[in-house]
Amino acid sequence: MRAVAASPRAAEALRALERASKGLLVISECDEPFLPFAWPEIEAGPFSPAALAARYGGDGGGGGCGEGRGAAAEDEDDDEDDDDDGSDADATPPFTVEPAAAWLERAARAAEAARRPDEAERFRALGRLMAALLRGPAVAVRVGGGVGRLGVFLVGAVRRGDDDGAEEEGGSDLGVFPVGAQVVGLETAQVET
Repeated sequence: MRAVAASPRAAEALRALERASKGLLVISECDEPFLPFAWPEIEAGPFSPAALAARYGGDGGGGGCGEGRGAAAEDEDDDEDDDDDGSDADATPPFTVEPAAAWLERAARAAEAARRPDEAERFRALGRLMAALLRGPAVAVRVGGGVGRLGVFLVGAVRRGDDDGAEEEGGSDLGVFPVGAQVVGLETAQVET
């Protein structure tokens, strides 16, 4: 995906996330890298986990190692629903939402189990960076169901200059960010069998 940020603060957050995740791999059937991700609100409307699953979920589930990823593959082909087979191509694929910190901690433990202690610490550092850069709880949205390739998006709303880290009203629901908030994060994939 073109990780284009709408403001200097969002661009700075994207650069920091990209630097922190460079060379870091998600341990699963295939070790997958992270890609910077900026929610295209002008094109896609306000962010929600369901909107993310609907927009990028077609490439997240199924498949195996090295296949196209959701957001990155989406920009390659904007002619998504050219099916004339009568199927519901607009159906939102299954997705789950959890705190990004929990997902990153599981990734760190998987790295430790694989005897990669440096990567384990990098996952934890990435969690601390996300907490510092993003307001409200950052979330992990896993798109796809069952076995195969799952798209994983670690996302949050960029802090404003006057944001001291306090929760905003209505920000307690996972994946619900203030209207107009610039949502950025990282995309990766997991292959599960």
